[in-house]
Amino acid sequence: MVAALPGTGTGDGDRTDDEEHDMELGGLGDKAKKALDSEKGEKLSDSALERGEEFADDKTGGKYDKHTDTAGDKADEFLGQRDSGGA
Repeated sequence: MVAALPGTGTGDGDRTDDEEHDMELGGLGDKAKKALDSEKGEKLSDSALERGEEFADDKTGGKYDKHTDTAGDKADEFLGQRDSGGA
């Protein structure tokens, strides 16, 4: 019997690289949720959404300004619902 290399997932109890990567991302998701669930997180998400709207407006010459504003508002509502336990 040939011994499995660490991280290849071919031995008993060995994790694959994908499984190890998923575990790392799971913790990152929890940290992101906690960060958004604060006043500072709300301000940061608002700022990021605003920058995204401005970027889209710049790239389209403002042609879709109303649409980018609406999309930003909907995204902000969605994030707010997630923060307070909704949706």
